[in-house]
Amino acid sequence: ILKVYFPGYRDNREGFGISLLYALLEGSSEALEIERQDLDGCLYPVMNDPASVSLILFDDVPGGAGHVRRMADPEVWIEVMKAAFNRMERCECGGPTGNSSCYGCLRNYRNQFCHDILNRGMVIDFLRSII
Repeated sequence: ILKVYFPGYRDNREGFGISLLYALLEGSSEALEIERQDLDGCLYPVMNDPASVSLILFDDVPGGAGHVRRMADPEVWIEVMKAAFNRMERCECGGPTGNSSCYGCLRNYRNQFCHDILNRGMVIDFLRSII
């Protein structure tokens, strides 16, 4: 597994953490040139900081495939974030502000439970500020 945390960054808006998680999973798939279903993740609260969240990424294949191990390399991680940012920017759902999501950017069959709160605009703003 790979635990990702952005120290000092807090965002309480509904859907931010889960949108960032799925954007980074989509970016990982593109940057590593692997099938999207080979990776998954979840949110995990940060101890003593309820406004922050950690992203837990993991290989979703029996025995693991080493994909998240590759992402732990800082140079690869930067490529993952760039790929996620580019994917979010390429999409046109939600108009100029991107206050939506679609199957071209964040949505997939496995994340149907949160389709109504996924928001590519929040992810674009965040990733733009750190890359």
